[in-house]
Amino acid sequence: MPSLALLRVFFALLLAGYPVTMRLFEVSAYTRLCSEGEPWFGRTASGEVARVGMAALPASYPFGTLVYLDGGADSGSGLGSGVRRWRVEDRGAEITRLQDGRDRMDLCLVGLTASDSSDELAARKWGRQDRWAVVVWPTAD
Repeated sequence: MPSLALLRVFFALLLAGYPVTMRLFEVSAYTRLCSEGEPWFGRTASGEVARVGMAALPASYPFGTLVYLDGGADSGSGLGSGVRRWRVEDRGAEITRLQDGRDRMDLCLVGLTASDSSDELAARKWGRQDRWAVVVWPTAD
């Protein structure tokens, strides 16, 4: 069940005229994109420099799509609780639609903390979770 805070975000965006949907996702987190020295080191599939606030979703979500994720209670990952905004800027081989109709989402935690090892620890603490999210689809203007 989505939180009251996420429902408020959904209805505020809907009333403002944005194209929005609400979905349940299987959410994980990542920190490393590839090995140092490889051409895409530190960059997402869209070509942007990887940083907190970016997410990987299936190709059915265009780059630039905004996703407001229901954080729930803090899992010790450092992301905190409440609703947080993520921007689709990445893809991944494991980022697919599941058989039950949910989509996978992977949150970029590069730069969440002052060190790569702490970012990695935060991603491991996050694990895989089912989370509700509001998806704001990009418009063609």
